[in-house]
Amino acid sequence: MTKNSKRLMVFVLLFTLLLSGASYSRTYSRSITAWFNNIQVILDGKTINLSNEPFIFENRVYMPIEELSDSLYMNYDYNDKEGIVTIDSNRLNISDPNSSAAPVTFQKEYELALVKYQNEKLQKELDLMKEGRYPYRRINTVSEMESYLKDHFSILEDINMTIQLVSSGKNKYTLNIVFDYFSISKWNVLGRRTIENYVDDLFYSIKDLFNSQAEIEGSIRHNSTYNNIKLVSYYTKGNRLFYDFTQAHLKSSQLVDGTKLEKELHDSIKQYNGISFTYEVFVSQGDIDLIIVTDSEFFKWSPSLKMNFLRRLKSEIMKVNPYIYVNGKIKDPLNVYQFSIEGDEIRSVDLLVEVEDFLNTNFKNFSYAENFSFTYSVSEGYSNNFKIDIQGNFSNNNSNWIALKNNAELPFRFFIQSAYQYVENIWDVDIFGELIDKDHNSICDLEFYPSNQYQYRSLQPIIFK
Repeated sequence: MTKNSKRLMVFVLLFTLLLSGASYSRTYSRSITAWFNNIQVILDGKTINLSNEPFIFENRVYMPIEELSDSLYMNYDYNDKEGIVTIDSNRLNISDPNSSAAPVTFQKEYELALVKYQNEKLQKELDLMKEGRYPYRRINTVSEMESYLKDHFSILEDINMTIQLVSSGKNKYTLNIVFDYFSISKWNVLGRRTIENYVDDLFYSIKDLFNSQAEIEGSIRHNSTYNNIKLVSYYTKGNRLFYDFTQAHLKSSQLVDGTKLEKELHDSIKQYNGISFTYEVFVSQGDIDLIIVTDSEFFKWSPSLKMNFLRRLKSEIMKVNPYIYVNGKIKDPLNVYQFSIEGDEIRSVDLLVEVEDFLNTNFKNFSYAENFSFTYSVSEGYSNNFKIDIQGNFSNNNSNWIALKNNAELPFRFFIQSAYQYVENIWDVDIFGELIDKDHNSICDLEFYPSNQYQYRSLQPIIFK
């Protein structure tokens, strides 16, 4: 007898026995010999956990209908006084393919999924209302989101702002802001932080109220016909917004002497690793925009060497003024490399992309029984942490992958740790992430940090799900 015919016999016997049992008019006892064989019940590829184990009697398998009824989309009731078993099949046995009753068999599962989704959505709304960062509103469309931004963010420090939000692709939006040219004097006395905080609030209201995966790009400009340049431009990478204030013309400050800083950089690092650099400093209140011109050799450097140069640059800037924010560009006639320095942190989207490419080239394959391939996704997280997610080219139920999980956790952990250590050597950060299979099913969490203050960072033991 085949495996499928055995399963069919189980269900046929199940129904036959229950229906025939209702015809008995008296109760009696009987001694039988039954066999237990750790029988598992699998429905549509999923194991059903039964509290009462099925057993074999006279070459037939018996299972408790009261435990199976929910999984079979049936309602079950036993009247012990009348000796009647009632089974409501939810019209499962309707054979008409055109019958509208077919979806009824899946109603319970649908309703449970719907209730779970609604509960998660309501919990998110409740959390937003408690946080109180900005007024909560249910938003379903781009136009509704744009109206919300106009209602709550139309004024920046007494400057009337006209906001436009349009979709530019999947999870991508263009956010442009325009103000009247006659308010330019008010604009010129704003600080950089004031403008960044304003755009940050716009960005995070979009993510929290409308689309948590949203990425934006855009600019702030005035409406002059003759000089309609972008005063500030911005874009997202990972969880962060990056800004270009080169044309902002914000208020100057005596806190930063741009001329002095420019001279110090020319004197101290006019050359590095055999190539020349020139520096131009623009002061924006307590911050600077730094333009560095070099030749194309810089763009051939490894990510590690580029970071070493940025560290040297930060060190020289901190000697002049340790409290400024630096928005920088390194450029030749064909290429631009952007970075920022704030306090002890160095950030660069371009460097991040290069590191991601390096990982996907040099830490792509791991062999155990077969060759497994991995794709890395690197982004900046919160609290000075990095997030590196890794996707495999296999399913979590792949037999060779299961063998790896059971027998080779340690060498696989060292493989992932080597990739994380490469990133750590550049940025000196803790790293967290997730390993997923080709179908985006979670396999395990990844945590790379020091176990205590006296230890180096290491990848913590992997606990496979």
